[in-house]
Amino acid sequence: GTDLAKQSNTEFAALTDVGEYVIKVKAVKGETESEYSASVSYAIYGVTFPTQAGVTVTGESSVKSGENYSFSVTVDTENYTADSLVVKVNDVIVEAVEGVYTVENVSANVVIMVEGVAAIEYAVTLPTGEGYTVTGDVSVKKGEDYSFTVAVEDELNEVIVKVNDVEVSPIDGEYIVENVTEDLTITVEL
Repeated sequence: GTDLAKQSNTEFAALTDVGEYVIKVKAVKGETESEYSASVSYAIYGVTFPTQAGVTVTGESSVKSGENYSFSVTVDTENYTADSLVVKVNDVIVEAVEGVYTVENVSANVVIMVEGVAAIEYAVTLPTGEGYTVTGDVSVKKGEDYSFTVAVEDELNEVIVKVNDVEVSPIDGEYIVENVTEDLTITVEL
């Protein structure tokens, strides 16, 4: 409905933003103007990428209506598992061909979802025994710090706490294992 640009070339960079367009053109030479051409319609659709940890999706941020859209998915396999990886576009499962996912003949905004990616976790074995109570989670994500407490019923008892057979000391009543990279077994000796 408005004049977008007056120029001599045939590409209009202003029309590449996400949106729907109806374009008509006319020729102008001096004071003489042609009638507008028949209208041409097209759309540029936006692409929404997942924002979950451990997943990187690489592709353009928009796609022209009717074109194919391709992207790749990379999982941080050092810190995450993807044993049951499922990639969906607009709630429809898509399969990769040689590592590339393709949506053909795009006709709507593209919403990419990745499922089945989980942080690698390590098991924590908490001891039970008479005269003390150990409190903490039974798993920890790879690379995170793990903290736990030990409450002794008789404060006069000397307590030795070990994690994977290495003695640890509390800081302000809390035991902390930094940057966990393996299963943890906690033992308490009174």
